[in-house]
Amino acid sequence: GHEARTGVEADLTAAVRWARVCDAEYPGLRAVAVDALPYHEAGGSAGEELGLSLATGVAYLRALTGAGMSVEAA
Repeated sequence: GHEARTGVEADLTAAVRWARVCDAEYPGLRAVAVDALPYHEAGGSAGEELGLSLATGVAYLRALTGAGMSVEAA
């Protein structure tokens, strides 16, 4: 959502760090979520919102697993 809102690529370093802390200290807590609102506000169709949200989720999942988190924890 950040890149869609600002045009600047998101730096997920802090989000990954926070997700790892939450996984260790608060199992089951979701520290990262996908926000489809920027796509909706930009006039995206339902299909575009869904596709872009899924792509964003995949990018987040790759960042989290790339930092050593399991798919289940991510």
